[in-house]
Order: sequence, then C-alpha cells, then structure tokens
Amino acid sequence: MLRLLADHGRMSWADLGREVDLSPPAVAERVRKLEEAGVIEGYAARLDPETLGLGVLAFVWVTVRAPEAHEALLHWTAERASVQECHSLAGRHDYLLKVRCRGTDDLEHLVRQDLRSVPGISTTETHVVTSTYKETTRLPTS
Repeated sequence: MLRLLADHGRMSWADLGREVDLSPPAVAERVRKLEEAGVIEGYAARLDPETLGLGVLAFVWVTVRAPEAHEALLHWTAERASVQECHSLAGRHDYLLKVRCRGTDDLEHLVRQDLRSVPGISTTETHVVTSTYKETTRLPTS
C-alpha cells in the first residue's frame, strides 16, 4: 500500500483497495492510521524544475568554523526556497546543501554573497550537476 501511495498519491480508495484486496473503507482506515503514526508525512505534487525555470542543480558542501555558525546556517537554509535539502555530515565538511537556481548567476550570488555572509562559514565547495540519471523521493518499502 505504501509503494502504491508513494507512486500514485492521488489514487482513490477504491483503486487502492482493488490493488491490495481490501474494501475502500478498510483502505481509508489503514491510511489514516499510517498518517497518524507519522509513516505518511503528507502528499505533494512533483514539480518539474526545468519547466519552472530552475535549470541549475548544485550541491554545496559547507564547513563552519564556530559552534554558533551551525544555528545561523540552519536559520539561513530554512529561509531560502532555493535550498531544497540541508544535511548535517560526518567527515571533512559539516553540511551538504542541495540547491536549485535559475542560472549560474543566481547560484553564484547565492553562494558568494548570501551563503558566505552567514557568520562563521569557513569554506564552501560547490558542484554543479550536468546530468541527472535518477532522482526520487521514493523510499524502499519492502
């Protein structure tokens, strides 16, 4: 059921029930329980970044030099729609950001002016994606 919902979030209870051999009310009850348990966090439309004019995808590694920089960086990322993901890392860098921008000028401004203005940022390392072969929000469910 989770795999089907992950692939087809707008699937009707009747269609989902046919796939998993349950009645529509039973499917609705199971999905409600999964939502309440936090297994299903929400539903969203997948948008095409290219169509929206966000053709540049980049990953930015960030290293901070002071403990107070962590909170400042997290606050900065929360306020930027262009930052899709922010991950805390073990290893040489402290964070990995996934960003989408309209072009390289926007990316350069985001990194050189915006990000580097965050107090305590030591270094950044930016990698621009040239091709994407797999990108998914789907999680393994079995």
